[in-house]
Amino acid sequence: RFEEALRSSDEAVAIDPQSSAAHNVRGRALLNLRRRDEAIESFKTSVEKDPTNAYAQNNLGYTLIQEGRFTEAVPYLEEAVRLQAGTGVFQNNLGMAYEHTNQVDKAKAAYAKAVQAGGSEAADDNLVRLGGTIDDARAGQPDDETAH
Repeated sequence: RFEEALRSSDEAVAIDPQSSAAHNVRGRALLNLRRRDEAIESFKTSVEKDPTNAYAQNNLGYTLIQEGRFTEAVPYLEEAVRLQAGTGVFQNNLGMAYEHTNQVDKAKAAYAKAVQAGGSEAADDNLVRLGGTIDDARAGQPDDETAH
């Protein structure tokens, strides 16, 4: 029912064009409809309307990752993590961006933080793939190279 979600979010944006949340929801609907370029623009608008919207920052960064635009994704994901450091999915996404920009130590630290935070099953596999251990991460002893 993503078409319906898009129509509803378009209505919400028409009612309140300044709503970061409405633009973020619109971006999610577009992303699920595989209209990534439009989703990126909606997420960018959401971030412009409210730079403290951690979900919009994360959604923008993650969508840029899906497009292979890893370097561009990093600052959005760093900001999402800065705003909500305890969100495992945000940490995992940041780890992916770091990994694909050859910042392996930062990626490993972000994955370890994702494991600590929970909520991102992929983080376990990502951390182990880079040579980290789940037990060390859960014990709070990951490499702490991440600036955020």
